[in-house]
Amino acid sequence: MNGDKELPAAKSMRGNPGSEVVWTNSIVAADQALEEAVTIQRRVQRNLKLQQEVDALCEELRQVQAELHSQRGMHVSAVSSLRQLEKRHAEETARLREEVDLWQVRHRIYKVLAEHYALVLLRFSAEKLSEHRDRLFQHIRFHKRRGQRLSEIGAAEIVSMLR
Repeated sequence: MNGDKELPAAKSMRGNPGSEVVWTNSIVAADQALEEAVTIQRRVQRNLKLQQEVDALCEELRQVQAELHSQRGMHVSAVSSLRQLEKRHAEETARLREEVDLWQVRHRIYKVLAEHYALVLLRFSAEKLSEHRDRLFQHIRFHKRRGQRLSEIGAAEIVSMLR
């Protein structure tokens, strides 16, 4: 080649008719290897991109889970407060029912006493009224425990008791 010294392998291949096939096969093989390298590089880049997306999604998932945990904590707190309010409401309702029952009993006592005094035409003395009220209170509580309604207890029933 233009006065340059050729390598011995090149000299032996030049004269050989199958040497061009070897060179062609080598070029094809190198071209295929290059294409494979490019394909591998693209796959690596795609994998890196996918890994970055996975990392971003994992971070987003972590943030959503943290928010969910926070929301669960607030939900538990709200449910706890609601249950406390329900309990207080039930206690207050029971207390008010007891109070209403007591006021109904007292009202009935004074109503029956007024009917009794009207029937017998007695004078209203504080001591006598107090004594009759206490007896009538015991009598009404007894009938109420038996399930009798307060409106069923009349003045005629207690005439003998209050003499």
